[in-house]
Amino acid sequence: MSYSPIIQESIAFIETHLHEELSLESMAKFAGFSKYHYHRIFQQEVGVTVSEYIRFRRIANSSNMLLFTDEKIIDIAIYYHFESQESFTRSFKKYYQLPPGQYRKIMGKLTMQREEIKMQNEQLLKGWQLSGSHPFNIRWGLTGKPSIKGKRPDF
Repeated sequence: MSYSPIIQESIAFIETHLHEELSLESMAKFAGFSKYHYHRIFQQEVGVTVSEYIRFRRIANSSNMLLFTDEKIIDIAIYYHFESQESFTRSFKKYYQLPPGQYRKIMGKLTMQREEIKMQNEQLLKGWQLSGSHPFNIRWGLTGKPSIKGKRPDF
């Protein structure tokens, strides 16, 4: 029996209910299995336990909230059902090697710089494209078809 469709439905359910209480028991009930059987098939299909998956997805979503909202760290922790800001910080640091406050400060600056560069790129240099993820290692190049007899100029 293929469990992939059931696990995919479970993952979709998890993704839409990350801000709600989720447990192994509730997920097993959703899938129609005992919690022991569900735990085994989820780990076999996904490679991590249900709780690890839920924790990772909550941390990933909270990182977006840290970057794109002004919500307090404690409010984000409570929204994603962490017991305390300390437990949230421990889990967050495990995945990102930074506490949430430092992550917000450092990554927020990089995100803003990237957005500023993107806006400048779009406004000032039509036909040129900026690529790369590091603000100090930028590569510029032409996009679209060349206009000189079908050949690109050598740079």
